[in-house]
Amino acid sequence: MMSVVCDNNAGTEALRTEKWMKGHLMAFAATAIWSGSIIVTKDLVSGIPPGQGMLIRFIFASIALWIICPKWRFDLKKEIPIIVLSIFGGAFYMLMFNYGALYTYASNVSIINCTSPIFSALLLWIIFKERIKQNQAIGYAIAFIGIVLVIVNGSANPQINPFGDIIILMSSLFWAIYCIMILKFNMECDGIMLTRKMMVYSAILSIPLVMIEGAPFDTELLFTADNLVRFGYLGVFAGAIAYVFWNKGIENIGVIKTQFYVYVQPVLTLIIAVILMGEDLTLMGIAGFVIVLLGLMASNMHLNKKRMRG
Repeated sequence: MMSVVCDNNAGTEALRTEKWMKGHLMAFAATAIWSGSIIVTKDLVSGIPPGQGMLIRFIFASIALWIICPKWRFDLKKEIPIIVLSIFGGAFYMLMFNYGALYTYASNVSIINCTSPIFSALLLWIIFKERIKQNQAIGYAIAFIGIVLVIVNGSANPQINPFGDIIILMSSLFWAIYCIMILKFNMECDGIMLTRKMMVYSAILSIPLVMIEGAPFDTELLFTADNLVRFGYLGVFAGAIAYVFWNKGIENIGVIKTQFYVYVQPVLTLIIAVILMGEDLTLMGIAGFVIVLLGLMASNMHLNKKRMRG
């Protein structure tokens, strides 16, 4: 009997470990895809109205996911939570992000995006009375310092743009709300179908926002070869695949641990800029990279200790 109990415990622990590893891998994969989205979005909205860019991005994502998962089940009661998710994590978030990227600097977007985990922790505490663990708070603080060093990367003239920065701050709040709802809502459909429905509803919700924006559609500008590549990346990869990975990460390891990977995104963005764009990597940037990794280790230290005791 004792042997059976031990085998069951070992099996449960193995499943738990597999879920933990899969959650972190999914969160990292989503972050890796999103790491280039700030640069691509900044290039895109410099010539295309943000609302139009958002709508076309959602259309690309919807088509890609429809090819992967063509089935559709419709139940009004079950659709309402998905529509709410689409409002916060799709239309409103993306609108704020696109307008913020238009009016402020890419480095500011990267730093302010890192407030999203803080919003998540505060909302979980205020609404659901879930306190953030001490080691996670320390990890967040360490990582945030590292992020500032990574983004500044030796620059002597950091700049601010209050209007654009406030808009990006709002997008971070919307994203935090979305992440919590993904965890708390009871979604009775698989991750791909959920994400596809979100992209479709987000595209529909984008239409009135584009109408309010009032800019004419310039097809020659919208569908140049370069912009089609940008829309393909933002829609198919950053809009479809990354959302599926991120939602799965939240499902497996929770909001707080998944949201920590927001801090990894600027590090990956810097690495991309160094490799592909020839930007310089300073000692400050390297130090920031190391500090972010230390913050990630600190936030998960309690889990590793628990496993070692087991």
